[in-house]
Amino acid sequence: MINKSIEAQIKLLEDPDKSIYTLIRNQLIERGVEIVPALEQEWSVSDFPLVQERIESIIHEIQFNQIVSQAELWVSKGRQNWFEILLIISRLYYQNLDEDKIKTEFIALRKEIWLEINDNLTAFEKIQMVNHVLFKQHHFSRQPINSQDKSSYFLSELLLQKKGNDLSMGLFYQFLCQSLDMPVYAVNLPGNLILSYMNSNPELSGLQNPIDVIFYINPANGGGVFGMEEITKYLDKHKIKTSPEYFVPSPNNTLLKRYIDDLIAVLKHANDNEKVLELEKIRQIICF
Repeated sequence: MINKSIEAQIKLLEDPDKSIYTLIRNQLIERGVEIVPALEQEWSVSDFPLVQERIESIIHEIQFNQIVSQAELWVSKGRQNWFEILLIISRLYYQNLDEDKIKTEFIALRKEIWLEINDNLTAFEKIQMVNHVLFKQHHFSRQPINSQDKSSYFLSELLLQKKGNDLSMGLFYQFLCQSLDMPVYAVNLPGNLILSYMNSNPELSGLQNPIDVIFYINPANGGGVFGMEEITKYLDKHKIKTSPEYFVPSPNNTLLKRYIDDLIAVLKHANDNEKVLELEKIRQIICF
């Protein structure tokens, strides 16, 4: 049953006076997500296109405000949980995201790998098991990094559709390995995102030297393992000046900025200016 005062406010959305609409809009937005079901109910029974349009705008604003609050909370907790921030970004496009389903998919994947690994396995053997579960059993696959398909960036689609691009797959692979206590960290290689399997945790020990890398991993190529010489060849092939940063783990903030900037570029190409502005606001909150 809808509260009578709320119902009366919603009915005022029919008023053609823009000043009244603005007042009511602001009051409804202040109520937050609790008002969304009532707005959706009114939208379903309204015969007025203007009212439906106004309701859609209000719901969108409420949901975006919620995303902003969630991003701010993530920052206040120390920017630790990659899975959570990638889910928050997914909500920009998938506002009715079934988070429980996404988390269940992740937990199931992690458990499959966890049951197969132990301390007696080498680093290489552990990565081979990760690759077996992801690419052989669940058939995860890569979309090109230059793909203009924005869905390939979102964690929700990666887990549900088993498809992602170099960035989304690389960040997810890193998070999955770290959740299994593997010291796997992303390297911000131009045009690609590779991972490094470290001797120890670089965030704790401060190790930022290629000698501390056991091997590198390319999640976009089925989790293939390779050494430093392949990176050197890659840089030479693409005429990129060699830099130490291309051989060691990158700060999380650098990776997050790259991920968001690439997604913004895709949205600009699609002329989705509203989402560009929203994502730029989220970037201001979560990046430093």
